[in-house]
Amino acid sequence: MKPFALALGMSVLLLGSASCSSEEEPGDKPQGDRCSLNSECVEPMVCGFERCRPQCATSRDCGGRRCMRSTATANVCQLDDESTCSHNSECPGSQICASDLQCRDACVTAKDCVSGQECIDSVCVEPAELQPDGTLTSRAPADGVACTYATECPGTLVCLDGVCAIECLEDKDCFVTWACFKESVGGDDLVIVAGRGRTNPWWCPVRSLLLDSCLPRRWGRARWLR
Repeated sequence: MKPFALALGMSVLLLGSASCSSEEEPGDKPQGDRCSLNSECVEPMVCGFERCRPQCATSRDCGGRRCMRSTATANVCQLDDESTCSHNSECPGSQICASDLQCRDACVTAKDCVSGQECIDSVCVEPAELQPDGTLTSRAPADGVACTYATECPGTLVCLDGVCAIECLEDKDCFVTWACFKESVGGDDLVIVAGRGRTNPWWCPVRSLLLDSCLPRRWGRARWLR
């Protein structure tokens, strides 16, 4: 019995030793790879907005890229392929596509931005990015221009409710309380809607009005005609 007991004891000892000496494998995902946990990324990077990226306190930590808000305890660097945009939905997290067609943190005051950034036109901007007059360069076609047809609107804007406005990919591309309508409802049905500042309702084919367009959510309950 003694040899058996000795062998059993050695087995337990070896198992215990293996258990105690095992360590968590370091992450092997490089910058830009998809992730769900910090431990998946090569140290010292973290998983921010589902991609491995460096942490930062200011944009100086990001090697020429912009530092953006992530959590209450850590900010992260924007990746090269996240900087330019044409829709809000192309930006990571809660960032929006600013007038210079770059993804930026939204803000009300500079307190909403990463340290060292300023709040200009409701987005966070590095002082070095500002024009001499203190404004942000605008590369986006101006919305709000009065129109009747989409062909009267500049760039990729479409004519909605009598003014040029953005098309959309997701609800994030639309104004608050507006939604992105991506599917027509029943062939060439028509919808009757009251436009802002108009005394009479106007009509428009579903396919030209609703497909990939931002509209007030209440219009989804409008009266459909055949």
